[in-house]
Amino acid sequence: MRTPSVVEAVNNFWSHRTRNPGVTIRFRYVTTSGIGVEQGAPFGTGRGGLDLWNALRTSDSGDESDGQIRLIADFLLGEGNLSNPLKQRFADASPAALLKEIISPIEWLVGQRDGDALVRQIKDRLVIHGAASSIPPADAELAFDALYAAAFDAAKQKDGVPLTRAQFLRIFASATGIHVPKQDLLALMRAAMSPGGADIAVQAQPLILEGPPPLPHPYFRRTAVEQSLEAGLSAGTVLLHGSTGSGKTLNAASTFAGRDPLWLTLRDLTPAEVKTRLFAATELLRAEGVARILVVDDLDTLSDPRSIESALRTLRHCQSALGGQLIITADRPLPERLAQAVQLEPAREFQMLPFDADEIEAFLREAGCHDERAALWSKLLELSTLGHPQLVSARVRTLRAKAFPEPEASDLLGTADDVDRIKFEARRLISELPDGARELLLRVSLMTGRVTRQRLMAIGRLQEAIPEPGAAVDIIAGPWLEMTDDREFRVSPLVRGAAEQLRGHDWTRAMHGQLAWTYLLDRTVSPWDISAILMHCYIAGTAGPLIYVSQGMFSASDETWAAVGEACDFYTTLGLDAKNPLPFKKPIDAFVFRILQYRVAAETNADTAMRIAVKIEEEFAAAPDDDPRLFFRFLYLNQFLSVVKVRYPIALVVARALEFFDVARVLVTSLPVRMAKAGLQADEDLPAVGYSQLASLRLFSHIQDIGEFGALFEALNARAPEDARALLEPIGLPDEMSSALIERLWLAQHNMKDGRWGSFRDKLRVAFDFSVQVGANSMARAIAPVLLRTINEDLGDAAGAVAEAGQIGPAVGDDPIYLCALAKVTSDAGNYSKAKEIWRDALPRWLKADDDIGCAFAHRTAAIASGRHNNWLDAANYFDIAKRLVENGSRPTFTIGLAIDAALARFMAGQRGEAVAEFGTVVALLEPLQADYNREPLLSLQRRTGGVLSATVAWSAGERTDEEMSKLVGLCSNLDPFATDASVAPPLDTLRLDLIRLELACGASLDGSLRQVPKLRASPIMSFHAVGGPVLFTLAQRTLDFSNVVADGLRQLDALAMIAEQNAANDRDVMREVDGKLRTWPPGADELLIGNMTVAVFGLAAANELDRLPLARWRVDGVAHPQGGLAMRLVDHLEGLFVTGAIEPWETVLKCPSNDWSHHAASALAATLLERLAPDALLIAQALWVHYLKQQHLAPLVVHYLEYLVTRQWRVVVAMPALFGSAAPSLSPLVAALAGSGEGWLKVRMVLQAALLAVPLAVDDNARMTIEGMEL
Repeated sequence: MRTPSVVEAVNNFWSHRTRNPGVTIRFRYVTTSGIGVEQGAPFGTGRGGLDLWNALRTSDSGDESDGQIRLIADFLLGEGNLSNPLKQRFADASPAALLKEIISPIEWLVGQRDGDALVRQIKDRLVIHGAASSIPPADAELAFDALYAAAFDAAKQKDGVPLTRAQFLRIFASATGIHVPKQDLLALMRAAMSPGGADIAVQAQPLILEGPPPLPHPYFRRTAVEQSLEAGLSAGTVLLHGSTGSGKTLNAASTFAGRDPLWLTLRDLTPAEVKTRLFAATELLRAEGVARILVVDDLDTLSDPRSIESALRTLRHCQSALGGQLIITADRPLPERLAQAVQLEPAREFQMLPFDADEIEAFLREAGCHDERAALWSKLLELSTLGHPQLVSARVRTLRAKAFPEPEASDLLGTADDVDRIKFEARRLISELPDGARELLLRVSLMTGRVTRQRLMAIGRLQEAIPEPGAAVDIIAGPWLEMTDDREFRVSPLVRGAAEQLRGHDWTRAMHGQLAWTYLLDRTVSPWDISAILMHCYIAGTAGPLIYVSQGMFSASDETWAAVGEACDFYTTLGLDAKNPLPFKKPIDAFVFRILQYRVAAETNADTAMRIAVKIEEEFAAAPDDDPRLFFRFLYLNQFLSVVKVRYPIALVVARALEFFDVARVLVTSLPVRMAKAGLQADEDLPAVGYSQLASLRLFSHIQDIGEFGALFEALNARAPEDARALLEPIGLPDEMSSALIERLWLAQHNMKDGRWGSFRDKLRVAFDFSVQVGANSMARAIAPVLLRTINEDLGDAAGAVAEAGQIGPAVGDDPIYLCALAKVTSDAGNYSKAKEIWRDALPRWLKADDDIGCAFAHRTAAIASGRHNNWLDAANYFDIAKRLVENGSRPTFTIGLAIDAALARFMAGQRGEAVAEFGTVVALLEPLQADYNREPLLSLQRRTGGVLSATVAWSAGERTDEEMSKLVGLCSNLDPFATDASVAPPLDTLRLDLIRLELACGASLDGSLRQVPKLRASPIMSFHAVGGPVLFTLAQRTLDFSNVVADGLRQLDALAMIAEQNAANDRDVMREVDGKLRTWPPGADELLIGNMTVAVFGLAAANELDRLPLARWRVDGVAHPQGGLAMRLVDHLEGLFVTGAIEPWETVLKCPSNDWSHHAASALAATLLERLAPDALLIAQALWVHYLKQQHLAPLVVHYLEYLVTRQWRVVVAMPALFGSAAPSLSPLVAALAGSGEGWLKVRMVLQAALLAVPLAVDDNARMTIEGMEL
């Protein structure tokens, strides 16, 4: 609604209304544009103001409508573009009044069709109106011009008679009728009624269907095209279409040679003549009554298809009835109406394409050219003729007559006489085209490459616009513009050169200049568009369009420039010698072209770019010293300094950088005066050091290594100190870019790995001293920390670095970046306490620390030093700060690495629970990155993370020392690739497994483990199924959730069977994925599963939670596995003991029906829990526990359950001395054992052996022997 034309329309409406108060005015605004949504969506999300206006026009006044009307009023008042009377009315009137007076009378008709569409609609209405009176469409459309003139006359007369339907009917009848004088009409009537004949006899000439045209010699048969025609013809009508001279007719003749095809030629006939010939051909074919091949050649598809539709349909039906075949050739695809008439499918439409190089070469060989010469001529002909069949055929015939001579330069230009004769004929045909079509074709003939219809329309609207460019496109598309697969057009080679031949050099040159502008109508241009613009500008001798292209090009990406260089490389060598000067008359045009030419050459050939640079210097020196020269000198110097692919001596780059600074300073100084002359105000926010800093940045982009850095200071040493300072100092402002540049030099030296750090150190020191000397303090501050690091880390001399700091420190001052570097070398030199003080002072003063990678590394360095000196809490805090500084940046792996380092430091500082939770967070962060875990930098990060987690687990188990752990500090935030002999990185499941182990050992909770367990179980890798079983069972013991014991055990046994098979085959691939094959377990392997199930039962019994025994889940998991039978029998036994009661516990203790030890142990447990046993029976049952569960793989898992159950049950029994009878006095040792210290198997043995004293068992009793034989 803020569009100026909309506001102007509202103002005009109000002006008319106030001038004509007694007249009811309705206003309709018609536009092809759609309705947009105003910025900020003041009328609701997704709703435009004009849409709301149209909705309100038909609504009644009410609270909701009034509010919306007020929204429109406030919006228009806020824009400030209303006329004063209208502004006053909007401010004073009520919503109801505004609705009645302004909103309701104005209608916004948007999205309407353009003028061409409106004309087509009117003509369609005229055709429909005329059809009722049997007036042909072409005659009905004749009324359009008369109606337009009548409407125009009525509009320009102030008090004219309004147009009525009666007047429309008079105009239509006049335009569509033929007016004959009355006396002539009477004479015609008398002649028609008289019995005699007229003076002139008319004899109809019968139609004769011809044979095929003869094939020229030599003629190249395009076998693929002919085979396609044959295949298509077997299914129905076939269309062969292509531009003028593309070989349609000859291909059809060649395809059906020897089969006596008939030929119906329709070239240059009117629609009426075509219709007559089609009907006549049909009659001849019916009269002959045999199946024939008929070629309808050169069918005009541009005329009104309705005039020949019925005739063509009749012909097709006739051929179908006779069993004949129909081929149509045309210059373009058939209109839909005609395609339906002959039942033509798209698959049977074949376009004649240009010859490719292979076809041309084969043609040449058939014509007698030997192989090597044929290969050379084929390339030349493809370039000179663009593969146009008529031109290729003419050239081959001429070359054959000359015995295929050695090619000459003129052959590449396609200027041979045979080609000229063909193009002469083409120009004759072009001259006969309608004016608009001819004009458009001559303009388009100057274009290169493919052209869209949109661009063709734009070319038609250039100066001296073609009245109906769309109609002109329709006329020339087909015969002269070849359509490509992507619905674009390519100019026929026959048209090339026609413009200059018909219009002359001056017209052609001027048109090239206009054509260049058409590319700028698009929102974007391609590299090939830029190449075309260069061509048009070069030929026209004007570079105006290049100025607009350059505005966006010089800031394009490297990838874009690489593509532009490839497309425009041809233009880089133009105008580089005196014999071939540039065609530009104005120096400005030459400057624009040269600068773009230099930039393109920089992408393709550095030597050519240097030649262009020399030429530019010559041309600038010869140009007048005026404002345009100054501006384009500034632009050229900017590009010279920006492009680092062309390597110049550093001294020359320094000279150009200083000149750039001087030119920029002149421009900045004169800018306010220039803008004042133009009535504009200069930007006060332009920084004073803006161009000097830009010059410095451009200069330093040419410095790639320490050698060039040294050359820079050698060059600056020859300059005045103020010039040196002008280049060195601004680069440190405002973002300390100098630090980044010096760091880049250090990294380049590091990557060279040549060990020449001594020379590197010397050059840095020279640069430091020079910078201090000329007052370039920011450069000196940037060099100082890198100088210290080089001496300390690269030369291995921490003490020397401290001594160096004593020399350079006074010049640097208390810069925090330098002080952090000083703290590092001080710590490495053995004085950590002093370094700690320096860090605590410097790090908080770091300027612009947020998202500063340098600040993050400084905190990381302090953290590493703190951790290696066992100051783990400080290390954790420094890592935390470093992580916060970069967590919103573009280095996610670095952030994650810092988080792991912080967690390790916190773990070693004693904050175990918090540290383990942070480890869990890191594992969760790594999960979405796993698609890249075998690529850097994630590869190294995951390797380091796996190492840190496994080391932490080992330290928790007492298998690693504190000194070993201190060596891991900062490991994961190291950005260097992790060197290892391992072929792959540890998958995330490795980290999950260690995380669960760590949380089980010292976590504050098991939440993280419970989140990771489902993912660990779902691992596709066989090894994790094998080694994860014990960890998963330990977690089940901690949570008393034994639901997955059977599933986990079966999965583990399958994995162990697979490993056994691999080992037998000497296959050590631990990353092998589970293949789902069933393998037989080794004998006794299922004892692992049975043991875990038994331990689970004892665990739940000790916790008094046997009701949680997941027998149903175990049964489901066991039944699903072919080897789960043993586990299922144990489930049945447990169910009989604890659920159904079908099994008597003590009876099965005395005589177990199964030989399975787990059944006997379970019965012994159930007897103590479910029956009231005498002391001797209790002791026997517990002895059975010990007997079965003292196995090596079960004892550590079950001992604490046994300890609890044994002590609990004997405490209950000793509380009833009567149970012991005469042995009651011997209970004292048992009571003492129950109350005594000790745990685990020691406690179990103490209690059971004390019970033996109170419960006499026979000497040879198995229970006694088991208890007495217990070993710790």
